[in-house]
Amino acid sequence: MTDIWFYHLERQTVEAVLPNLVEKSLERNWRVVIEAREESLVEKLDQWLWSYSPESFVPHGSHRDGNGAVQPVYLTCTPETPNAAAVRICVGGADPLGSLAAGAQFERMILLIDGREPDAVILARQQWLALRAQHHTLSYWQQNEHGGWQKKA
Repeated sequence: MTDIWFYHLERQTVEAVLPNLVEKSLERNWRVVIEAREESLVEKLDQWLWSYSPESFVPHGSHRDGNGAVQPVYLTCTPETPNAAAVRICVGGADPLGSLAAGAQFERMILLIDGREPDAVILARQQWLALRAQHHTLSYWQQNEHGGWQKKA
């Protein structure tokens, strides 16, 4: 069963945290799917991953680029997983249940929660309860005052 980790962001933005998580996954030779709730966020992340650092970028593509199966990182707003990803990262309120219901298996699923948005926190709580009801293995990580991560549950 997929390990599902909730990351509650309080000191950094999704854009600040996402490249590091993706790079760590790629270092493990894990392919990644990043699922956003809306196409506009997919487009924003597409631009961000090419330009977030002058020294680096994250190689990626989306349905617009075709050849999803060869993409090390695939951006989508649907439950699809064309690149046989080991990691799925849900951002912007993307529903993790869709890909799991479709039978997808991952080493890890990560939900990034913007703690500065009350609606995002409420949605994450609902997702936690739904996933727990399905007996998934859940972990909750919260940023500390230094920006590091502490496992809270």
